[in-house]
Formats: sequence, structure tokens, C-alpha cells
Amino acid sequence: MWIDREFIDPFMQEDPCFWVKIEHLGRYLFAKDRINQISNGTCTVADFGCANGYGSAILAQAARQVDAFDVNGDYLAEARTRHHARNIR
Repeated sequence: MWIDREFIDPFMQEDPCFWVKIEHLGRYLFAKDRINQISNGTCTVADFGCANGYGSAILAQAARQVDAFDVNGDYLAEARTRHHARNIR
């Protein structure tokens, strides 16, 4: 299966790659559960390659702080527009 974008957003409806989307979402849900188990919301997490920030928003549900990074400034601008959690920077 060929993916013609730099990132996968499981919530993007026009993308037909269902199983790839599930796999990407699963990684963030797994990390969120581990953060809850290990730190109970007291840790800071880095999300490198955050793209449009959907994963950072998931991690922010469990972490005290999420530092989101991406080399693409357009993706970071989109992430800031879409996600307004106070603990994401």
C-alpha cells in the first residue's frame, strides 16, 4: 500500500487507509496508557514529528505537559489551530 503523505491522521475521512490509521492511532493510545500507568499525569512528554498534532492531543490527556515538535512549520500552525489543550506547547 502506498501512502502519498508525510503523516497519517486517523481522523482524516478522505484517507481510505483504514488499517494504517488504526496502527498509528494505536501507538498514541498505547503511549497514553503507559503515561497513566507510570506517572499518573506528572510527566512531560515530547512528541517529535507531531504533524497536525492529533497525537499530541491524545498524549495531553495523560501527561502534565506535551512538547510537540515538527520540522514543517505549516503542520505546527495547523496543530495550534486544531488543538487548544493548555498543556501542549
